[in-house]
Amino acid sequence: PPLGAKDEHIHVCVRMRPPPTEAEGWCLANSNKVQRATKGREIYRNDGTAAWKWDSNSITFSPAKADFGLNRAAQQYPFSHLWGMHVQTRQVYQEVGQPIVRRVFEGY
Repeated sequence: PPLGAKDEHIHVCVRMRPPPTEAEGWCLANSNKVQRATKGREIYRNDGTAAWKWDSNSITFSPAKADFGLNRAAQQYPFSHLWGMHVQTRQVYQEVGQPIVRRVFEGY
């Protein structure tokens, strides 16, 4: 069902945030560091391989082969809805928070 629909399901929603920079104190193994720049719905490592990919309802993490070996499969995490990095808090609130607040005031 669409977000905000009158149902009793639990929705798990995520908004992607830009990866932190080294200046912000983030440090991983060199092969696992990601570039701050993204290409569409992907975040790339410094070596040019895609670390994270997402669409409107899932995130896929692809481990770095140098860190985990050649046989490590990508891991997909499904969600009810996922917003990209450039979506404003206002939009997330209007799509998720506002319907919940309205239902509370209606007595649900």
